[in-house]
Amino acid sequence: MPNLDPSERIKTIRAKVREERQLIAMLNRIIADQNLKRLLRPASHSLDDIESFFLDAKVLRQERTPAALARWLREAEKLLQRAEQQRKSFELIIKKFGPSARLVSG
Repeated sequence: MPNLDPSERIKTIRAKVREERQLIAMLNRIIADQNLKRLLRPASHSLDDIESFFLDAKVLRQERTPAALARWLREAEKLLQRAEQQRKSFELIIKKFGPSARLVSG
């Protein structure tokens, strides 16, 4: 995404955040165990951080050089990648143990 202009990059990040939220919501619907669902929280919180911190309208209106904005958006993209990886790791657990899996703390 670094080659896109900043407004296109922001749109792309927002679209990917929406997509991740939909995938996380779907996973939350198929999992019954509340303890297991907690494993999805870090991904969801990362998406919250992207929207409320990196992509906040007030923050994006701050004056900065094009290079500084590019770095800022790169950090948002990194956080998005981490959220995606956390969700994918959760999907692997479900694939291996099924949607009725339970997380036992002990």
